Amino acid sequence: MSQYFKISVIFIKSRPNIVETYFEENKSDNFHEIIGYYPTPSGVFKRFKQIALYKKTLDEAIKKLDSNPDLIHAHVSFPKGKEFEYVSKKLKVDYIIHEHSSDFSDFEQKRWTKLKRNLIVSTLRKAKLVVAVSPFLEKQILKVEPHLVHTVLPLPVDLELFFPEKRNLKKDHYTFIHVSGLDEKFKNVKGIVEAFSRVRKNYGHVELKIVTDGDAEYLQKFIDENQMNDGVEILENLSHAAVAQAYRESDCFVLFSEFETYSCVLIEALSSGLQIITTQVGIAHDLDDRIIQIVPRQDVHALATTMENRILTAPTESNRRALTDIAKRFAQNEVLGQLKNIYSNVLQRYDLE
Repeated sequence: MSQYFKISVIFIKSRPNIVETYFEENKSDNFHEIIGYYPTPSGVFKRFKQIALYKKTLDEAIKKLDSNPDLIHAHVSFPKGKEFEYVSKKLKVDYIIHEHSSDFSDFEQKRWTKLKRNLIVSTLRKAKLVVAVSPFLEKQILKVEPHLVHTVLPLPVDLELFFPEKRNLKKDHYTFIHVSGLDEKFKNVKGIVEAFSRVRKNYGHVELKIVTDGDAEYLQKFIDENQMNDGVEILENLSHAAVAQAYRESDCFVLFSEFETYSCVLIEALSSGLQIITTQVGIAHDLDDRIIQIVPRQDVHALATTMENRILTAPTESNRRALTDIAKRFAQNEVLGQLKNIYSNVLQRYDLE
């Protein structure tokens, strides 16, 4: 966005083993990044100390801005909402909220305290605009607070990184892939492994790659205890380039989630020319069911059956290329152009008031 606007980013974080606050700054053209580190407090009143240190560091970071911004682009209304409101009031500048939190799932909303609900609603109401990453998440947000100025902006995908690779599609080898942080509360990766193990018994030439930057210990334990290791490979902490290559070397992406706000991995998979099996979550609500296969949540039998059907209808090279055309509307330039229009429209309304 720095080609369109002057961008300043403030990031505040506690750090152990330091005795005083310090800052790191990075500047290039229209971009200014300010990172503030403050000592991690300890003792009986450490929470109160942390709040005070955080606020002090934030105030100092604000002073380092080259100029007063015209608009604040904030991400996720909870738990940082009060800070967005504070900075907005301090700088006398409006903010927009870009929302992509799983907090708005029906499951999580049932667990909200009254205080949490009030804080979220307050932050959303005071925003100049609420931007959801998918139409589905937009509907979930409006269930909480229907009287909002709102729009949808998808997350972008880098088509220079995620693309199909021309290769020989072998009938005697088929690879399923799943990519996530392995949060079992939402992802149900155990269900994917269980379904795959059933498929593996009938099709010995298939494999499952699980790519993650999360903690895979619980999953490996589950696989070991249930003797489901055959054909399963867990790949941890890969570089972005290596993740993209893992997509290209696979045939079908599998998502078995309970809830997704957007699921950028679905778009990455499409960009890589993969077939997709998914529950109806996030952006899957808006993808043509001719290109994705929807399975019911928690239905391991249905997932296994669908995986077997995908093996029998493996894509041709032309099919893989065709899938990438669908992902073009999520390309970085396309999404950044939409964001430019959002900024311009908000600032124009601001000028007129």
